[in-house]
Amino acid sequence: MTEFPKYRKYAHGRSFFKIISADSFEQLDIIGDAFHLHTINAKVYPDKLLILDMLENTKGHWDVSNAEEYEARLTWCQTNLRKL
Repeated sequence: MTEFPKYRKYAHGRSFFKIISADSFEQLDIIGDAFHLHTINAKVYPDKLLILDMLENTKGHWDVSNAEEYEARLTWCQTNLRKL
């Protein structure tokens, strides 16, 4: 059984993911001088597959992150960038 939350990011360092459960995650995107934070509640199959892909990472598309990095990036965004 997977313990949550789990953290992932893209290698470019502008998108971070906090996987809350097998059915939901937060996505933090940095876009220029702004950021967007939204929660995805997977109700359709493609969204559920996305979460599964993040967790299993069989093709290596996701970099592993951690709570400290995610929270530090979120705090930095809230302090230095405008919210979309």
